Amino acid sequence: MLKLLIASVAYLAIQAFSHAQEFQDAETQRSQRNAWIGVYTSPSEVGRFTGTKLKVDKDGPDKLGYQMQFYSDFSDANDIEQEELSGQLLVEENRLYLPEAHGSYRKGKPQLFAMISRYTKVQIGGRTVLLQDDAYSEFQRSGKLYDYGILIKVTNKSGFQIDYRKAPHLSIKTLSMPPTAPWKDPFVHGPNEPSEKAEPANAHARRSRP
Repeated sequence: MLKLLIASVAYLAIQAFSHAQEFQDAETQRSQRNAWIGVYTSPSEVGRFTGTKLKVDKDGPDKLGYQMQFYSDFSDANDIEQEELSGQLLVEENRLYLPEAHGSYRKGKPQLFAMISRYTKVQIGGRTVLLQDDAYSEFQRSGKLYDYGILIKVTNKSGFQIDYRKAPHLSIKTLSMPPTAPWKDPFVHGPNEPSEKAEPANAHARRSRP
């Protein structure tokens, strides 16, 4: 009888520990997801050519969604104009996967094109920054910033009370570039060089600044 009682207590203790671990894991995952929430915008310097505003927010208890506005000086008369892109996105550690769809008319019929943009989250100058694959590869290779593949987090706030379309485009110089340093169009001259090296975002997770 005593052995049965001990076995029962041990079983209940194991179950309680297992549930506590699952709860802790779920809380950790939720906290990691919430860290993505906010508004990100492209650098102001490239605004003459292209611009992006991206809002990441909750889409249910365990999912993230997005709204995005994008413009470019490169366009085609047959393109299907879209005021806003939206949908769900996936995150994995410091990577964000954003699905996009674009369309155009060919011979009077709509043609749709889908793609997935991957961003890597890093910290530069104390700010959270998303780098597309080309910008991230350039930074890994030379430590330089390719402005056209960068989104700077401008606020941690989100929700219905935030109109992300009014979010500002910050200067690339906020990312550890000397304020007096001349900016050169990286499309023509190559990426710009910051005054300090960026690091993985989770290396400075304690920082609260966007």
